[in-house]
Amino acid sequence: MRALLLLLAASPALLLGGCAPSSSCLALPTCGPGEQAVDRCAPSDPDCRTIGLCGQVAFCRGSAVTCEASPSCSEGESPGTACGESEPGCRSVSLCGTTVHCRPDAQCLAVPACEAGETAGGPCGAGEAGCRSVSLCGNTVHCRPAATCQAAPTCAQDEVAGEACQPSETSCRTVSACGATVHCRPSVSCLAQPTCDTGETAGSPCGAGEVGCRSVSLCGSTVHCRAGGQGTCVAPACGSGEVDGAACQPSESGCRTESGCGVTAHCRPSITCQAVPTCSAGEESGTTPCTSGEAGCRAVTLCGSTVYCREAPTCDAIPTCAAGEDSGTSPCASGEVGCRAVTLCGSTVYCREAPVNCFASPTCNPDEQQGSACLPGESSCREVTMCGETVYCRPAITCMALPTCSATEVAGPACSAAEPACRAVTLCGQTVYCRPL
Repeated sequence: MRALLLLLAASPALLLGGCAPSSSCLALPTCGPGEQAVDRCAPSDPDCRTIGLCGQVAFCRGSAVTCEASPSCSEGESPGTACGESEPGCRSVSLCGTTVHCRPDAQCLAVPACEAGETAGGPCGAGEAGCRSVSLCGNTVHCRPAATCQAAPTCAQDEVAGEACQPSETSCRTVSACGATVHCRPSVSCLAQPTCDTGETAGSPCGAGEVGCRSVSLCGSTVHCRAGGQGTCVAPACGSGEVDGAACQPSESGCRTESGCGVTAHCRPSITCQAVPTCSAGEESGTTPCTSGEAGCRAVTLCGSTVYCREAPTCDAIPTCAAGEDSGTSPCASGEVGCRAVTLCGSTVYCREAPVNCFASPTCNPDEQQGSACLPGESSCREVTMCGETVYCRPAITCMALPTCSATEVAGPACSAAEPACRAVTLCGQTVYCRPL
């Protein structure tokens, strides 16, 4: 195009003859940035594409979009072989076409947790619907669908709630329900005495694992009750708002055990806790506990479940297609040639070869004449572009004047920004560029 402008500037008379249609195509097909020209594309090579222009063909191989990010495991994890099917604690991390398989280090700190909408409880019963077990780092929790938890822990009538129990306090007990906890101590005026139920007799402390023996504490005093004696033995039962179920787990809050007459009841609030711990916006949820002094990590616990929240890394990169490709959201079909997916920061675009065959030539209207590039503010000049070629059109008028330089100047190519002494002279739609002799 620069050569065409120079020719027009040097020979203004050629411009007065009007705009002749182009009978030849000089454009050559070229590969895009990051691609390499090859002799031919193999039919099975998805990274090779064919470009045709002006009767010429080029074969281009390679991708103009590079991805240099590398996947890595989190702190406390180590990469290894591919994860087994349903292998607990193993996860796969993929980035830029590379995948690593991460497992907790030998010092496994991961904690199994139920999913949102579930609550942890006792072991699943045989054939129990909706109950599943989750194991991680040697620990197991049993998860059931959760309902709304409305039960509140309370102290007995002869007790008062206070600060957390100390290890040396034998008369202090902890009561938990629905994720809330109170610490109960006998009231100052507690005069009640613990007694056994009808059908039980008080005796020596219960032995480890002794069936049918239970301890009853009240106002700092304890009696140990066994089935037997006079009268009818009354089996233990859960209180109002409680249900009997599987054995209480050591870490389970809100579950208590009642024994009597050789029978043991495991009582839980009849309404389970549904609240699910979640991280705030801008944080990522995980099961790996925060390490000592770890900045930006915090634990969130609700209804017996805990998640560990860390600041989410930011990723602003946007996937784009290469020059000569069209971007779209429709995934590549199986075996589709010339289509590829580009993924960055969780976003994916699908790139397909853009049509490159273009044989049209720009022309001016019959009442216009083709000339040099339009000048800033020249309202009567317009650009016509087709297939990468541009012509500049002005109204055809009867104007025979030709722009010329002064006697102390000489005409030449277009002025550059570094030539302050060069000036443009325009007449009748023609322009010459004048420089001092």
